Amino acid sequence: MSAFPKLPTLERLKSSGIPKRLLARTGLVAVQHLLETTGSLFEALIDAGLPAHQIHVLGKAYSTNDRVARKLSELGIRVHETQQPFPWGGYDEHLRLAATAMWQSVADWACPPDIDRLVVLDDGGHATTTVPRELAGRLPIAGVEQTMSGLHGTDDTSLPIPVVAVASSAAKTIIEPLMIREAVFRRVAGLAGPLAKRSMGVIGAGNIGQAIVRGILENAQQVSVYDPEASRLPHDPRVRVCTTAGELLSRCEVLWGCSGADFFDGLELHQVAGATRTLISCSSSDREFRTLLHQLNDRAALDGVSRFADLDIACDGVRLDIRRGGFPINFDGSPESVPSSDIQVTRGLLFAGVMQACAYSADKTTVMLAPEAQRTVVDAWFATRSDRDGRLRPELVDQFADHEWIAQFSGGRRFAAVS
Repeated sequence: MSAFPKLPTLERLKSSGIPKRLLARTGLVAVQHLLETTGSLFEALIDAGLPAHQIHVLGKAYSTNDRVARKLSELGIRVHETQQPFPWGGYDEHLRLAATAMWQSVADWACPPDIDRLVVLDDGGHATTTVPRELAGRLPIAGVEQTMSGLHGTDDTSLPIPVVAVASSAAKTIIEPLMIREAVFRRVAGLAGPLAKRSMGVIGAGNIGQAIVRGILENAQQVSVYDPEASRLPHDPRVRVCTTAGELLSRCEVLWGCSGADFFDGLELHQVAGATRTLISCSSSDREFRTLLHQLNDRAALDGVSRFADLDIACDGVRLDIRRGGFPINFDGSPESVPSSDIQVTRGLLFAGVMQACAYSADKTTVMLAPEAQRTVVDAWFATRSDRDGRLRPELVDQFADHEWIAQFSGGRRFAAVS
């Protein structure tokens, strides 16, 4: 009996003739959101031949569902805890230290001949960048990165291991943002009511930012956007482009953080003294509003407050409504942040990324998730949806049949297996 839901996309991939020998002597080291469909992914890997006791996983405190963590442990997976407190705005350093501690356990365990190779399944770069140098010299290690922040946090010349870039795959960057947007809007009460009547600003015009912009425009007549990369800004008469972060702060009452960076670094809040600003993160960790969060460490009254609580505070004469403590609004400790019928496409891409990483151990660089694998995942996902998902343009769906088109819109070098 399965501990987690069987996802049709994973079931189709699992039965696609993958040789179990690739997984039987592989260790998997992961930093992931511990959600129901993450459990489904791990269980599919176990069914495909990866022994449960060869999986080490570190959850993220702001997204971990306790029931999921317990069920993973019951399967025999080695679940690492991050229970220690951390300062306001200090989660990335906290997670880096926790990943380092996990690697210490892995280094004591992962030795030939029991393990032939390691695959690092990462979400944000912390597991990849903390790989012990000694361990990398002992075993072939390849990574799989799920988020753009994990890819952008390092450059190719300094990567300690080769990485399969699921994060920049066409399938993920085109399909997933719509799902994230819908999950974010479900978590924000009153979007169609009082909140929608306030002036809206989006920080960052990447894949998630542009999806948020389109969603806001379904409920409002205008939205402002700031992104230092002008080429990413939307071309829409309803979008007001702000040339500086300060301009966006001055114009907008509600700020949606989608940049993966600290928006308030270098900003002066007093320029909007007397105003109220609502801050909503749609990205990762507590990065979007970190400068503001750091200031809370001097407030004794907040010492015992959950780092994931909604905050209503005054700072430099500005009233700040910081949703979920500056962490991504779509994670609230529930078993799933996005419906499983949607997010299974991401889980399928990660499954394919792990398979590719098992067959790759070349130079320390970034390789794209193979277009053939992306097509297989997208086909499997759409096969489960009778309407081929009406939210996506039919011509876009059809383009996923073209491997060269997929490669054109995917980051990293073209994959070539190394025996």
